[in-house]
Amino acid sequence: MQRYEYLVYSLIFVAIFMLCLRMRKDLRPHVIVPCVIGAFAGPISELLYFNDYWRPYTIFGQARPGIEDILFGSSVIGITLMVYPFLFGKQEWQSHYRRHMTAGILYILLAAIMLLVLNGVLGVNSVVATGMVCLALLVPIIVRRPDLAVPAFLTGVAMATLAALIYFEPISYLHPPQTDKQAGEVNNCLKHTLLPFPAVA
Repeated sequence: MQRYEYLVYSLIFVAIFMLCLRMRKDLRPHVIVPCVIGAFAGPISELLYFNDYWRPYTIFGQARPGIEDILFGSSVIGITLMVYPFLFGKQEWQSHYRRHMTAGILYILLAAIMLLVLNGVLGVNSVVATGMVCLALLVPIIVRRPDLAVPAFLTGVAMATLAALIYFEPISYLHPPQTDKQAGEVNNCLKHTLLPFPAVA
């Protein structure tokens, strides 16, 4: 079952994303392009995380980019964009979507460059580097648009809660009891991150 653990985890996110799309049809046009970007970014970003974070099993083997990364990357991006307007019935952000699309793509490219420098050149742990990049990109946005602070915070809380609930509830039943060696690997991983995903080796 360990081989399908990541696949099941990704499919749960896909199911939630599909539910959001079904219930909020007005949001569909605004998440298509970001989801496509997420589908490409998922497998690519794993090449970074495989080095020092986790080595999950996929249907193609261990620590190999797979369909799971495509499903997870696209659905997580979609849910992240939709969770705030979905939960709180907000719609006003939609009018700014097209105007900020170019800026969003530039931010993604800038984030990729910063990650490569921090992790590949300076040797910063990939998860720590991800947090640093997200914070570095978030601060100037919040300074310019302080009205986005609450939506950003609530979106982060919602996504962290969702990820933890999915992992520690349904996925925990698929994960076999850890050996002492596996437990040591997980503890080593947790030294670098607070995310609830164990390092699978």
